[in-house]
Amino acid sequence: MPLPNPEPTEERNEFLQRCMIDEVSVEDFPDEKQRYAACIRQWDESTGEDSMAFADSYNDYPESASNNAKKFFAGVTSMATKSKE
Repeated sequence: MPLPNPEPTEERNEFLQRCMIDEVSVEDFPDEKQRYAACIRQWDESTGEDSMAFADSYNDYPESASNNAKKFFAGVTSMATKSKE
């Protein structure tokens, strides 16, 4: 079954909270980290946003902090992709 979609007036955090407790989401992704990644991906695909852009937006941070953020978001995206396969 499909994951929930964001409502037109729903904020990102509201959607993520709703998605994390959704019956289908919990059943399809029992691991919270995978479920969170899937919910973020669902938000991005439904809204056209790119959560990876967040990591690129902190150009004034030390390079190591920026690289760590990129690694984190790459891992989240990777988990969501693997769980759909």
